[in-house]
Amino acid sequence: MSRFVSSRIAILSFCLFAGAAVTAAAGQPQAAASSSQDRSAQSQQGPLVVQPISSGGVITPEVLFTNVNHSSATLIGATGGWLYDDSLLLGAGGYWMVNGSHGSGLSYFGFVTGWSVPVGSSLRLGVRGLFGGGDGSFTKTITVPYYPYPDPYHNGSSGNQNLTYVQQQVHIHQGFFVFEPQATAVFNFGSKVALDFGGGYRVIGAAGGWGSELQGGFGRIGVRFGPF
Repeated sequence: MSRFVSSRIAILSFCLFAGAAVTAAAGQPQAAASSSQDRSAQSQQGPLVVQPISSGGVITPEVLFTNVNHSSATLIGATGGWLYDDSLLLGAGGYWMVNGSHGSGLSYFGFVTGWSVPVGSSLRLGVRGLFGGGDGSFTKTITVPYYPYPDPYHNGSSGNQNLTYVQQQVHIHQGFFVFEPQATAVFNFGSKVALDFGGGYRVIGAAGGWGSELQGGFGRIGVRFGPF
């Protein structure tokens, strides 16, 4: 190789080396500036908070206070189901009257669905509804017609004109459909343990004309086990 060619190769190698060094020196401040900008943006946005959303089974033993046949009544029962994303409840529930007198009774069950939203870290407010069926029994005083002796369908007596009305007690047993909307409040006070309050109105249908004796407002309290 000639001395001329060798000198040209040396000059070219020096230029390439110098160019690479200048490029690296220029890139370092830009990388440092970019890193500084990222740290500044993170400091302005604040720390990243990850809040897990859970789903799982829940069960709530409950006590319900209401009126049956225009008298105070207490029912016990439970609701169970699956809570999706801490908000949507799908399940079933049932209640039974425990303080009936004179043959009074009430029991019903059905599908339950509800929705709730958080209000702070320990409280959720929402709505819930039960739709199903049941049966009730109670004693009722009714007015019935009464014909004194002799039988008014036979001739020969003025008893045909003696129609009167008397009071009589009858025992009624009646099936029905039930729809029970309510507002709810759930207070979390432990690991997967919460107080579950509710209040609403029990709507009775298909009760043979006795719906007013079986329906009414109610208040409810329970202890819920499961995700909050």
